[in-house]
Amino acid sequence: MLKDGTTINIQHNHNNKVSNNSAPCMNITIESYQLQQELIQVLKHNIELLREENAKLKQDLKKINN
Repeated sequence: MLKDGTTINIQHNHNNKVSNNSAPCMNITIESYQLQQELIQVLKHNIELLREENAKLKQDLKKINN
């Protein structure tokens, strides 16, 4: 999927501690504007799917607790 000349640099800091709502740090550098925009759209879509799943799980928990 990557085009010639595209550089992706992913750095993951394993030393970051995960707390309540945080996650380990990950830096991603993509030198192609088009790929950046495509990645943003994919990540936004994934966020929406996770929100929907979270809402379903909350409803399931309410049913279980009642």
